[in-house]
Amino acid sequence: MFQTAGSETSPHIAYCGGSFGRVSLMAAATELADHARECTQILVNVHAHELAVRIDGEARLLKPFDAAVIGSRQTYAIPRQSGPAQRQTSVGFLLVKAPTLARTWQAPAHAEHGLRPLRMPLRALAGPAKADAAELVAELLRAAPDVDTVERGVTALQAAITWWMEPADGGERAAGVQARIAREAEAGGLDDLLEFASLRRRAAAHGISERHFLTLFRRATRLPPKAFYNMRRLEAAFALLSGETASITDIAYRLGFSAPPHFTRFMRTNTGWTPSGYRARVRCLPPPLRPRLSMAHGAGA
Repeated sequence: MFQTAGSETSPHIAYCGGSFGRVSLMAAATELADHARECTQILVNVHAHELAVRIDGEARLLKPFDAAVIGSRQTYAIPRQSGPAQRQTSVGFLLVKAPTLARTWQAPAHAEHGLRPLRMPLRALAGPAKADAAELVAELLRAAPDVDTVERGVTALQAAITWWMEPADGGERAAGVQARIAREAEAGGLDDLLEFASLRRRAAAHGISERHFLTLFRRATRLPPKAFYNMRRLEAAFALLSGETASITDIAYRLGFSAPPHFTRFMRTNTGWTPSGYRARVRCLPPPLRPRLSMAHGAGA
């Protein structure tokens, strides 16, 4: 659910939350005392000048589009800014509370004193990650932000940060992620596989970048996600069309097509048959030779 800051004195210029976590925009002149949260957070400077932040008592300067990761229960503060930012009421920090990162990285406690040393990965957003952050800021500043656009922006930022935070044994971890991707792809029904066509969402679910997810998926299945999904959808179409009861219109909607003509185009492009042509062909076959839809690869019934 989206919420906007309800007080004129609130440091939040915009604030919203949803299944993706929470995200807020804070003014450049915001001051926050040392405090901690139970979740991992991403703090991005989206101002035109350097902004100061303090993590576990140590001050750092974030250049424009620098991103810092704050671990669960790490203390952090935003001190009074100096220079041009001191008097600015424009956007300063983008703060994303990122539940998906909590499983990936925590700031370790100091072995001797039980204190948390500075563990603040600091990266400069560049390329697609910078563009995603800028787009997210622009969307949050709209009078009525679009939920899907905000969710995509938050998910992309979480995935980019997680990719930077890969552990040193990334090769072993990648093998484990690839195995999980393979199991999910092979066992998923069409409703599950449809999500694989959304690289951003699936990559975030595994805590990796879209590019890395695509690489591991191709290694695991020998197909890119969309092609793999369409392959399974074609198998389901063969089996459903060989049945005696469901209409072609019902099958089209069951397979996720927005209209029957799209299903017809899909079948013709991939098989040379129209749905009705294929159905007429398989009805000439004895039932044991007709394609069957396995339970594992169901069409989401």
